[in-house]
Amino acid sequence: MEIRVYNNKFSFQSGLTKQMKAEIRHCNVKDIENYFAAANINTDFKNNRVVAWSSLKCFQILRYINNRFHYNTGMPNGILVEDYEKLNGVDRSAMGLTNFVPSYLFKAKDIIVPEKTIVFNSNNIKWENLDSIADECYEKGISATDFFLENILHEFMHVLHENNMINRLGCEKLLKVLQSLHKEGFLDGFISKHGKKLSKICHYAGSNPLEAVACDLSKRNLKVLDKERLIPQKNIFGEYPYSEKTVLSHRELSQRDMLLRKLWNGKFSP
Repeated sequence: MEIRVYNNKFSFQSGLTKQMKAEIRHCNVKDIENYFAAANINTDFKNNRVVAWSSLKCFQILRYINNRFHYNTGMPNGILVEDYEKLNGVDRSAMGLTNFVPSYLFKAKDIIVPEKTIVFNSNNIKWENLDSIADECYEKGISATDFFLENILHEFMHVLHENNMINRLGCEKLLKVLQSLHKEGFLDGFISKHGKKLSKICHYAGSNPLEAVACDLSKRNLKVLDKERLIPQKNIFGEYPYSEKTVLSHRELSQRDMLLRKLWNGKFSP
């Protein structure tokens, strides 16, 4: 994949505070897993404090949006930390993935992992360097921001996207939409037609419809986040392209936002 570095940086000038680092060092992973279990979310963090604490913060951000702004973002069915060498058909260098359809994800386990399950990579990723990893991913155009939660929140945004598509399309139609991504020439056509305008979010956003929405959602949510308290100051789901209630004239809408609106609702045709 071609990587580009852009000069129009979207920098927050802040990362993990001393208090956050202390919370990570002293957090009890089992307590966090029990916290998720109370919300009917299956987790196994393999005692990874960084991923457990960061996932908790992302969950609390979404829960705050739901409670404060009377919204229903949807939540993951599960959050796991696994060695990607043990999984089928995954990019072993990736930090995280979201399972969009129920599948036999494990090579040696005869179990079906449900949709909307997030799996973070335990192999070759030094999670204790989350802050510097976020900076590196941003510089390479892989991430939309350089904020330390970006790579974790990105996977939660995939879950939100899938939740919205399920509500609109139903499971059967959504499966057909997801299968279309694997048709010969589809992604090449998508990149050719939409890649340039979506790369304004970040380079990776222009690579396919799912990444476009996840990158844009994480960027918008982090933009309105109080960086120390990790509390959203605004509901981005009350605005176009993620809300139908917003009334704007055609002239007020950018081509990118109109495209994101279609992708958000599962209309992927190039």
